[in-house]
Amino acid sequence: MTAAHCVRRGSSPGTTHILMVFVPGYSKGKMPYGAFAVRRDPAQLGDGLPPTTCDGVVRAAAPVVLTALCLHGGKSGWVVLGVVLALCGLATRPLTRWALRTRTFPAPEAVLPVG
Repeated sequence: MTAAHCVRRGSSPGTTHILMVFVPGYSKGKMPYGAFAVRRDPAQLGDGLPPTTCDGVVRAAAPVVLTALCLHGGKSGWVVLGVVLALCGLATRPLTRWALRTRTFPAPEAVLPVG
């Protein structure tokens, strides 16, 4: 797999390489699991939903909150930040399990003919 920024030819969505396939396990010309057409812009982040007002507020507030905690909060600010980050880390595994259990996945794409 490649990073999404490696398949873009600029900043415009119109310059994205769109005729791509994903070939899991590819090695020395062998495709053990087949080839799958890329159906979405590989550089698209998140779940494909349009950004909401909340996204903008969070992105705007995060630097202010971090600055206030770390620079103006002193030692206790750093402790609060450390606790928040530790709790986020501990929540990752249960949240991932919940997401996999409750999310509905689309049917797998048909394998493209090779050669």
